[in-house]
Amino acid sequence: MKEKKITLEQIDYNLLKKKAYDLVVIQGRPQKEAANILNLSEKTLSVWSKSGNWQELKADNEIVNFRKFLSDKIFDLMADIALIDDKELRTRIANKLTGKGGVL
Repeated sequence: MKEKKITLEQIDYNLLKKKAYDLVVIQGRPQKEAANILNLSEKTLSVWSKSGNWQELKADNEIVNFRKFLSDKIFDLMADIALIDDKELRTRIANKLTGKGGVL
């Protein structure tokens, strides 16, 4: 089987596409902004986005980031609760947060 040679233009093209993906999907920037940053036409970026399903991937990434944000906030809150001197209050708050009920 004959090996396919990759040209310098293809490498530059793939690198540019990867940078566009990073800006749009990973960093969450609008396609128009990414096109301006990379000096690409909006149409080119739109074609890449549609063919790669970037908008869905971007939404998935935003959900993952939001979940991590919430998880970090809950961890911080639980750490703060652990510092409360009043054991009864600490227990009631922890029970409320973990779904074991109770009234604060």
